[in-house]
Amino acid sequence: MKVNIISFSLIFLILFITISFNYCQSNNQIDLYISNSKGKDENGCGLLGNEHQCKSIDYAINQIKDKYKSINSYSKIKVHITPGEYKNIQQDLSDLNISFENTLFQELPILKLIDPNEEDNEEIDIDDDNDDDNDENNNNNNNNNNNENDKDNINPFDESYIEYEILEEEVEQLAKQQNPNEQVIFKNDGSEKPMFYLSNKSKNEITFKGISFKDSNSMNYILNFDNSGSGNSGNSGGGGGSIGGLNLNIINCNFENDFNQFLNVKEISNQRVQIIIKNSRFIGTHQNSIPLDESSIKIESKQSSTHIEIENSIIKNIRGSNNSPWISLNLESKSNNGDIPMNANGIFNKLLIKQTLFKDNIGSGSLLVSGFQIVEIFNSLFDSNEKYGITTTINNQNNNQNNNNHHQNINYNNNNGGGAISIINSGKILIDSSSFYKNYGRGLGGALFLNNIKQRITIIDSIFYENYAYNGGSIYVSNCNDRCSLELQSNRIVNNVATLFGSSIYCSYSNVDFQDSNNKFENNIITAKNEFELASSSFRKFNFKRQIYHGFDCLVDLDQGGSTCNFKGTNETMVNEILMNPNCSGKSLSAFLLEHFELILILLFLIFITIIFILFLKISQKRQNNFKNFLINNDDNNNNNNINYNNNNYNNNNNNNNEEIIENKIKNRKNKIK
Repeated sequence: MKVNIISFSLIFLILFITISFNYCQSNNQIDLYISNSKGKDENGCGLLGNEHQCKSIDYAINQIKDKYKSINSYSKIKVHITPGEYKNIQQDLSDLNISFENTLFQELPILKLIDPNEEDNEEIDIDDDNDDDNDENNNNNNNNNNNENDKDNINPFDESYIEYEILEEEVEQLAKQQNPNEQVIFKNDGSEKPMFYLSNKSKNEITFKGISFKDSNSMNYILNFDNSGSGNSGNSGGGGGSIGGLNLNIINCNFENDFNQFLNVKEISNQRVQIIIKNSRFIGTHQNSIPLDESSIKIESKQSSTHIEIENSIIKNIRGSNNSPWISLNLESKSNNGDIPMNANGIFNKLLIKQTLFKDNIGSGSLLVSGFQIVEIFNSLFDSNEKYGITTTINNQNNNQNNNNHHQNINYNNNNGGGAISIINSGKILIDSSSFYKNYGRGLGGALFLNNIKQRITIIDSIFYENYAYNGGSIYVSNCNDRCSLELQSNRIVNNVATLFGSSIYCSYSNVDFQDSNNKFENNIITAKNEFELASSSFRKFNFKRQIYHGFDCLVDLDQGGSTCNFKGTNETMVNEILMNPNCSGKSLSAFLLEHFELILILLFLIFITIIFILFLKISQKRQNNFKNFLINNDDNNNNNNINYNNNNYNNNNNNNNEEIIENKIKNRKNKIK
């Protein structure tokens, strides 16, 4: 009985402590209220709700720091900001769990990808709805006609281009935020210091909800998390210390025409970085470029666990200076038995992109990533990104691993591969239900550049349409061997163009799996005029291309004496025969045979049946003739036998007669003698 009472008491005590802790934690939130139109920066402002608001963000946060010298690790600061423009913010957010939120904030999706095969798709209308009903109807009719004409002009290949719809124009709450008088705008004019900075202290969690960073022309980052001691002006952090980590959430935010960079995370070691970008827009004008050869978002870390997630967002019209991309992620990892690099804690770094639009980015444009073991892209659209640089580079730098790169003597022209995505020295890659439309890769891979991947690359249900590159109109894959394999399933690779090799896909030193692939290759072309032009290229060290599908070329290394690619999922004998016959025109006999493989099999089967039928008729006729001859010969034999029989009878009769005559003669002589 005593044991039961003690057990019950302990359980009750544990529950009481847990509930009390959660209650205290939930009620340990500090709310700040700020308004640049109605607020005043004076003692005690911001803590009494809307009745006594602060005017500036710096004053309100500094007041909290002075009042609460020691903020508990689970303390939260929620800054409620009324619409307005807030300039020249310079604030140290080290060791804070803080959220900046527009008072009009409502989390809503801003992008919807539309399947062109759906019959009930609504027409796209992103214009302002300020006209009367008649004008609106007329505009809708004109938009419908224009959309139909655009579809005819843009999309000659059916089902090749997934459209999209900007949803935010239809959402009343977000429409209010787009009104200049209803937005919360953070802006720095000409400042050489970052807007927010973090020193080398414990874990930081920062959230922006419904905030617009617009028309800033500062020469520094909006948010700087620099552990080197060189980037945080005014902070107390020194170089070389250990940072607890960063958890950054960007929800329904707008970044428009910013000349400065947004985020810098530098020299983090053995910590965790998590960045979530959701329902947000990064919009440039192509007039301003990101300065100082930097990226809008830049992360450098060593042996850290990094998770980046971008969902339902728009990255558009970003112009990178000197090939700088929109986001640059550079992670240095240790090796896992020389195979797949991982961070110090054995947790894989991951990049996840879902339902996001990358459109009209110039330069490196979108993403430069280094050191991710898992890269997954779902339901996203890469439209008309142009290389100078690359839209995406995923590159693992592993100091403990020797990578065999067979292209050391080839000039990549400042890593100019991949008009949409370039993935280098990484782990598992998955691209599912995504579209790559009219990307210009200039160098290697109009849409994708894949080099030295350590695990399987899987591309499923995706579209590569009208991409262009010097080699590999849609995809360039190199050094995908050992445990790596490029697996293509149910993709459409159409109307891609290469200058020299691989109008659809260019392959070297790689494994390619076509088994049960159901891929469609159509009208991929090479623009080189003759073999002399091909031979004079920078690839003259290698023999001319080897072709597996129309426009699918495999590099042949003369030093190794043959093809550098291994193919699965098609007849091995036919593959070997094809690889023995190089062709530079892009339309070889081998390509024709494989493109019409099923038809050729049917024709061969019909020919085989016809030959068998003819042979059967000939054999039947021969047997019939033999049988007739047999019957004729048999009749002749019977006749001969009858003749012989008659002759024998005649002879016998003659013999008998002769004997009688002789006997008679003998009798007669005897009679005479008597």
